[in-house]
Amino acid sequence: MFHNYQNKRSYILWVFLASALSVAYLGCDKLVPAKFKAQNYNASNVDQRAGALMTADTINDAQGNTIYYQYIPGPPVVNPIPVSWTLIHAWTLNSFNDSSSLTDNQVINTKFSMLTDSLPSLIADTLILVRYPGDTAKAANDTVSVCYAMLQAAQTEDIYLYTSLEYYAGTASNVADYVSVDLLREDTSLVSSSTSISSASTYASTETLLGSSNAQEVVPVLAARYAFHLDAGTYIVRFTLSNPVEISNPQTVPKKGSGVPAISNEFKIVILPQ
Repeated sequence: MFHNYQNKRSYILWVFLASALSVAYLGCDKLVPAKFKAQNYNASNVDQRAGALMTADTINDAQGNTIYYQYIPGPPVVNPIPVSWTLIHAWTLNSFNDSSSLTDNQVINTKFSMLTDSLPSLIADTLILVRYPGDTAKAANDTVSVCYAMLQAAQTEDIYLYTSLEYYAGTASNVADYVSVDLLREDTSLVSSSTSISSASTYASTETLLGSSNAQEVVPVLAARYAFHLDAGTYIVRFTLSNPVEISNPQTVPKKGSGVPAISNEFKIVILPQ
């Protein structure tokens, strides 16, 4: 009987230790994801490339020009590292809506060729800053939540389209905000997509935000990854912003020091082949 009691006691002790280790393991992911990532996560090359492009940042030189560079933690960078980037101005479809009574999908269906000739084009393998219409310093109704661009596929291909924000912390944090993406054909049907992404990719690139009282918050750089299979042709790209006033707030003090200006009315995307 004593032998059975000892076995039972050992079993209970083993279960307790296993549970404690499990909690510690999960807690590591939540409390120090950057360290957890370094020990356990190896993202694919394409996801690492996307993260590297997304973490490019901006600084103004002595002549007032905006330079993009890979952010290096610490004091302001004296010699920024150039990064390939482009800026586009996404449009609403208001100027194409002659009667002001058509829905966006009806405009796309009836004026597809005109739209694809006019809307800004997205290109692959570079950081794209998408500037959306409106004034985030004013009321919410002065800033649109839906805007458009176009994408052309020269041949059948599989792509990843990544989204990210210029994150900031504090009482008006935009960490929970997002931009959703749809690709539309001429008949306004949607190109099917998958948004699944592994933990390895989620934590492959992170940013540490500084909030009030220098409190730190670690967030993934890649907000979303859309996998699309494209046939050769031209597509309308629709961006829907969860909260355009907070997604990019020019009134917010930038998180990375006075040398890096805040970005107004912009979000980030990267397109890469799968």
